[in-house]
This record gives sequence, C-alpha cells and structure tokens, in this order.
Amino acid sequence: MPPGQVTINSVDPPLSVAGWLGEEQPTVTSGYGGWTVVSRPRRYGLTDFVGLDPKRLSFSLLIDGLAAGRSVETEVRNLERMASIDAGRKTPSIVTVSGPLPWSTLQWVIEELSFNESTWSEGGDRIRQKITITLLQFVEDVRLKKLAAKKATSSTPYVVKAGEHLGEIAAKRLGDASRWKEIAELNDLRTPRDVKKGQRLRMPVK
Repeated sequence: MPPGQVTINSVDPPLSVAGWLGEEQPTVTSGYGGWTVVSRPRRYGLTDFVGLDPKRLSFSLLIDGLAAGRSVETEVRNLERMASIDAGRKTPSIVTVSGPLPWSTLQWVIEELSFNESTWSEGGDRIRQKITITLLQFVEDVRLKKLAAKKATSSTPYVVKAGEHLGEIAAKRLGDASRWKEIAELNDLRTPRDVKKGQRLRMPVK
C-alpha cells in the first residue's frame, strides 16, 4: 500500500474504497475514562467506574481522480452505501480500515460523512472529493450473539450414541469434525467427550 493511502472495506455489501489521508491529523475521542461521581450528602462523592464508551475516530480522506480525469462518483456512492441501509440490510455496514490510522485493527461503523471541497468535470462528475469521515467503534454484545446462535439451530436434536464424541457427531451431521466447538457452545459443553449415551444435543445449522 502506498504511503498515506487509506482503504475502507466492508463485507456486507462487499465494497472497498481507497483514498489519501488528508493533511489534518486523525483524532480519536472517547474510549477512555468511563468514570462518574456518585454524590453523597455532606461528604465527598464516590468515584465509580461505569464502563468505557466505544472509540470514535475522525479523519479526512481525499478521493482523487483529477490527474487521470477519472470520475470518483462510484467511490463516493460506495461510502454512502456503507453508511446507510438498502434492500436486504437492516443496519449499515461494519467496516475495517487500513493505512496510517490509529486503532486500525478495530471494527467500525460509519457515524458521519461530511463532504468538503470537490472538483467537477465538464460532464458533471466529481473527479476529486474531500470527505471528513467519523467512525464509531463497533462493539458486539457477545451475550446476544450467543443467544442468536442458540436460536439458529436445526429443529431436530441429535441423540448421542454409545461411544460417540463431538468430533464424530460434527463430522456426521455437519460434514466437518472441526465444528464440534459449535455444538459444544450450543450445549454448554467443555470437551469433545463431555457427552453420554442418550443425551439430546442442539445442533447448529448445517
């Protein structure tokens, strides 16, 4: 990747937008502190930790096709798609970023797109667009994810036969012995052999 280039990627929909980091320094706000004061009558308040807010990252991106006379309308529209919803998607995209940005290993959602200076071709297309992008760290609720996984099971449970372990069951029902961990998680089991004859197991969707 060339120095100064930033790429924003999403899986759903599968999109990628590349541009150049603007002159302004990227800024990270939130993600720190998390303390509050609990008042007490006629005494010092108590300092209580209530949890960290997700990080918020803001930076300037220049999408530039000026030298080649190339339209950047597709890249702009793709950013807008990542930040919004369309047919089949109930929430905007989760994105990742690469390039000279802090916390680039995190997952993000696009909180705001602010369109700044732009250059237009004679045909009416943008060939250069500067955008201030604000990303909000995506923090998934692990508990809700597990509940969703438990709901996403096949309707027919599996009854354990004598001598079977989860690896054999995963290979038989799911076609992949390595998926025994999914069965274990759905049934609160720790090891592949933590099953007994006649036990009914919830099964993940194949």
